[in-house]
Amino acid sequence: MKKIFFFFSQSEVQVLQLKDGGTLKKCILVLKDIGGEYEDEFAVTLLGNLAGCKFYKDELVYAALYFSTHEYNGSVYQEVAARDVLKIKS
Repeated sequence: MKKIFFFFSQSEVQVLQLKDGGTLKKCILVLKDIGGEYEDEFAVTLLGNLAGCKFYKDELVYAALYFSTHEYNGSVYQEVAARDVLKIKS
């Protein structure tokens, strides 16, 4: 899904230790659909260099999101991650 969203909030950047000895930066953004107070919101994972980007509340962003599911211990989970997030200049 590629769409314009309002940026709502961002978690602190975490540094994950990988099995091969490397590291990976990760943070979570909350993005909200344009339209009103009760529009859909998405918790979106940013990985790598993208996790180091800073956004500001109510800033418009264009995000390319991808959705995936996985099963763990008999339960199915959905994940939303960003391939790219670009600030829209006003």
